[in-house]
Amino acid sequence: ATSYTVVLVERLLGLLGLLAIALAALLLGPRPPVSDAVVLALEAGVALAFAAGAGVVALPAVAARSPRVAALVARVPVLRRVEPPSSWGGVASGLLLSLVTQGAVIAAIAVLTLRLEPAARLGAVAWAAPPIILLTFVPIAPAAVGQREALFVAFLGAIGVPPAAAVGVSLALLACVLSQAGLGALLVMARRRDG
Repeated sequence: ATSYTVVLVERLLGLLGLLAIALAALLLGPRPPVSDAVVLALEAGVALAFAAGAGVVALPAVAARSPRVAALVARVPVLRRVEPPSSWGGVASGLLLSLVTQGAVIAAIAVLTLRLEPAARLGAVAWAAPPIILLTFVPIAPAAVGQREALFVAFLGAIGVPPAAAVGVSLALLACVLSQAGLGALLVMARRRDG
């Protein structure tokens, strides 16, 4: 596989794992005190995004078996360079890894939220966290500054978390993510120095 294929599939599998968790939370979690139209729009959007992402992951394999599909894929520059997976087990492993890593971020949001707002309900936080993460990745502001905080206030606010606590959760999670990235950078620098 080309490095382009690896990056594309890795990003897609990461997104698919998050979309799967978000869809499960939306469909199985408690209904928040927001309008049914908002919840339905979120459910439909997440379901469509999951279906589209799964289709893109499967498309190269389908194209390898169908000349008609291959001809259509060849017209799309981004997809033309993607090779079919050599093993669906690898794809399943990537999706499982995504579920675990995305689940860890959701768990961190839950722990931080329940610590800063003990009255919050775990099921409601599990409903609110996946859309926050998904929408944080939409490139609106550099490094999602302000965007992230607004999303935490909107979604955690929908489940009764006060704005100050929601911003606190957002900033605490950012500190966790930056600490993790900083530790990774130190490890990379130490490895380069040693080797």
